[in-house]
Amino acid sequence: MTRLCLLSHAIARGDRTASAVDRLVGGAIHRRRVACEMTHDQLAQATEITRALIADYEAGRKRTPAEHLRRIAHALGAPPAHFFNLPRLQ
Repeated sequence: MTRLCLLSHAIARGDRTASAVDRLVGGAIHRRRVACEMTHDQLAQATEITRALIADYEAGRKRTPAEHLRRIAHALGAPPAHFFNLPRLQ
């Protein structure tokens, strides 16, 4: 199954708990934020998402909603697809 298919399958099931994909996306958000030399507080202000939620997304504790991912991507100067460049999952 491709990476995108795995993600689509999880979304279609309506999963609300964090999964391996959520942890990988969160890690990508974290790496991009650090590369942009942005703090949690700065990203929170730029996206109007709480600092606590951003930290939860980065840690993979919560699934990042599409609208939040769009805002995060915009603030970090990357297309949303950047965060889905995931390794093959087993």
